[in-house]
Amino acid sequence: ITLADAAMESSMAPPVRMRWKELCKARQATRRQDANGAEARACCTKAFELGPCCLIGRWPRRRHSQKAWHSPQRMHAALSKGQTLGENWPGEAKRQMIGQDISVQTLHDVMAERAEEALEQGERCNAEVLDGGVLCVSLPGCIDRRRHTKHELIRWGFEAPHFIDAFGPGHEEVVRWFNSPRVAKYPPCFRCGLVDECVCPNNVMLLEQVANWLSFRAAWRHIRDSECDWFLLVEDDVKFTGKAAECWNELITWDFLKEFRSEPCIIRCGWQLGMEYLNDDPPQLFDDAIRMSNHCSVLNRAMAQKLLEGSDDHICCTSDVYAHEVIAPCHWHFTMFPPMSYDLSFALKVPSLIRPKGTKEDDAEHAQQVAAALRVDPLRIRAWLLALVWVRKAPAEANGMPSTFGAKVLGGWALLLVDMNSCSEEFPKRIVFDTKAPPEWLYAAYCFYVGNAKYCPRGFRCVDLKWVAEADLSV
Repeated sequence: ITLADAAMESSMAPPVRMRWKELCKARQATRRQDANGAEARACCTKAFELGPCCLIGRWPRRRHSQKAWHSPQRMHAALSKGQTLGENWPGEAKRQMIGQDISVQTLHDVMAERAEEALEQGERCNAEVLDGGVLCVSLPGCIDRRRHTKHELIRWGFEAPHFIDAFGPGHEEVVRWFNSPRVAKYPPCFRCGLVDECVCPNNVMLLEQVANWLSFRAAWRHIRDSECDWFLLVEDDVKFTGKAAECWNELITWDFLKEFRSEPCIIRCGWQLGMEYLNDDPPQLFDDAIRMSNHCSVLNRAMAQKLLEGSDDHICCTSDVYAHEVIAPCHWHFTMFPPMSYDLSFALKVPSLIRPKGTKEDDAEHAQQVAAALRVDPLRIRAWLLALVWVRKAPAEANGMPSTFGAKVLGGWALLLVDMNSCSEEFPKRIVFDTKAPPEWLYAAYCFYVGNAKYCPRGFRCVDLKWVAEADLSV
């Protein structure tokens, strides 16, 4: 039992009064030990129970503690007066909208109206506490989104962001990672770890998710290599709430950032828009509430280094789960309540470039490609391969291939199916000559293509026969 847990049990021990960081450190010690060995493919976070709380505007229920962490100033004041910290758990938002079925677009309109009111009243964030400024992950071609982000940041008191050029799903580096052991492959599902029993709508890593990964790694590398300590890292669909200035100025202070400058630390500033955004409780920092906050978070160089170290060799979850659920709990991590931002893609105001959500601005072709790639249905797969090389040539040309290739060469997809029925290998490697595209009943962890690049399928890496002859297709 930690000191904080003991302090909560008044019948067992008197309240423990100590500096807020020391008390927080005692509470996080046990969780760090558990999180160090945690795998990244869990569907649900282990540090908090979401349940129906978002639907009724209540803060998350705590797994380890029933106490709320207030701002450093409030905690020091409470300690100086001999008070215990966070006696009352935040209540429900007292709004008529609570309990009603409200669309996310309506909720966005409410939050946008409050934000404009706050700006008209002159509320601004004190951005001087950030020595590193603001970084924004954004595709080079998203001019409108970059313009929006710059405008949104400046009007709230931040400086114009430094843009980190994001990777697209067709980038050569993304395709290389995608077709290598660096990326977790199906089976099993990278979210729940199951195969036949899996019901996850997305059970296989997408090119877009790998591209997002590499984009954030570029941002973390920029932070690590900088001489500055603290950065605000946002995506190009960030939107601030009417509580932004109040929360930022109360919680992100000189003293707070100085306290954690030399240790890995991240502060989550917002997540997907929900009813809990209507809560009007005073700003607080929670050290055990986990949220997926890729679109807006504050982190230091030490945390960027840890994020890079853990993803150099292998990625087996989405970047937000990795950063906020896997790595962050091993170090200093805090979540801001109420949240000061949300992402416009979840609010259906701009298209999601990873998993389209059905807005009228979605790229129809891209949405169709993602929908087809979201899930592998094991009941429909008749041929499971570790590696596939599709040579877009007539099947008859397979007979002239040398026997030195590191995989069996077959002339046509039909012959591959016959070969699978007699194959004793669980996940073999095959080179197939055929002018037709790979059939839907085929799954390969690593996919390579030889032929005119114009016809290269999504997710296949373009190579030549010389590369195939020299490469080890299993790595």
